[in-house]
Amino acid sequence: MDPVMDGMKIGGGVSGQVAGNDIHNHGTVVFGSLPQKPESQLQEEFASRTGVWCAKPARECFEWLMSEHHFVKTELEPAWRHRMIIWSDGRLKSNATTLDRFFGWFLVVAMSVPALQALLLSEIPIFVSVLALIPVVLVGAWMDRTLFFPHRVARRAVALMDDWFSDNNNNMDGRYDSAKGSARPASGRVS
Repeated sequence: MDPVMDGMKIGGGVSGQVAGNDIHNHGTVVFGSLPQKPESQLQEEFASRTGVWCAKPARECFEWLMSEHHFVKTELEPAWRHRMIIWSDGRLKSNATTLDRFFGWFLVVAMSVPALQALLLSEIPIFVSVLALIPVVLVGAWMDRTLFFPHRVARRAVALMDDWFSDNNNNMDGRYDSAKGSARPASGRVS
């Protein structure tokens, strides 16, 4: 039996002779695009991956930041949760102010002064003075995680988003255009 002349199976769902006579398609052929997931499912998947529940335009901006600028969920989630990044007027904006950082540093320094004074100037044992620094270190770590770190992420993300929106030529005010359906074209910039 010659396999070239006899019928043979070609691929997964196509069978017939090599010459192409009587080829039968036993699979499904789809032309065009596959049906898209509903927005609610996309939001749920995004929230389960990142911990961020947000509207479609904000989600698309976050996905752009993660894919194009290597942000990770552990950066964006605290900034969104602590409201350092907000969605306002059709774009991501920083809600972090210089006053927030000043207050945070003031609190850390204000707590450090008595602890350092106890460590350096008093005659109590050094072990007790070091114990006085533990609350300062804990508050400093908490302030870093809830204020300083999200503030840095927000400033970095919003600077990139400002560049992204300023490159927008079709929408003069640089806002997300919901009529176009997507804030991010294939090139990674707003069209």
